[in-house]
Amino acid sequence: MVNCPVCGREVDGKKFCPNCGSAVMEEEKPVDSQSKTETKYCSNCGAEIDIKAEICPKCGVRESVHAVEKTVKVEKTTKFCANCGAEIDIKAEICPKCGVRQSNINSQSSDKNVWVALVLSLLVVGLGHFYLGLPKKAIMLIVLTIVCWILIFFFIGIILYPLMLIYGVYDVYKSANAMANGEYVEDKLF
Repeated sequence: MVNCPVCGREVDGKKFCPNCGSAVMEEEKPVDSQSKTETKYCSNCGAEIDIKAEICPKCGVRESVHAVEKTVKVEKTTKFCANCGAEIDIKAEICPKCGVRQSNINSQSSDKNVWVALVLSLLVVGLGHFYLGLPKKAIMLIVLTIVCWILIFFFIGIILYPLMLIYGVYDVYKSANAMANGEYVEDKLF
């Protein structure tokens, strides 16, 4: 039985404590050279991974990131997968649940201003969604707005356009607040 020297948690068979991430020094055991070169342990979750792997298959975090970010205290430890919505480690580049790369697909940012998004949506329905990084919603709202403008000639658009405007402003407000709270916002209209 081996315990972490920092927090005291039991860490049998792991090189890093899964609780605090500290390196665990254990007795040198005779290991054949072949198995020593084929495996290593993830410094984020402690899982045994292939020595050549850059990303842990269990938690989805790149190994080189740990050394740099160990010294930085991060309050938020999880985020949501942009594809399946599963809660994953905030440093994960690949979702361990569905396997989708996160760095490019999850462009949502919580630093977007709610008021800017509202004003843009009031100017042109859908523009606030582009600002928030929700292009599919934005394009659909802009297309529906153009349809409403065309229907104004048939008097149906006089009723539909204000409804479209109200929906667009409400949705951009709701989406911006959800992003500010770190929630995943799906980029589809309905």
